[in-house]
Amino acid sequence: GEGYKSLEDGQSVDFDIVDGQRGEQATNVVAV
Repeated sequence: GEGYKSLEDGQSVDFDIVDGQRGEQATNVVAV
């Protein structure tokens, strides 16, 4: 995905950014 985020517990996720009704939002979020 285009986005990459580290969660507080150290788990990483991969996701795509799409334009939603309220601006950008994450979609297809999967733990990696």
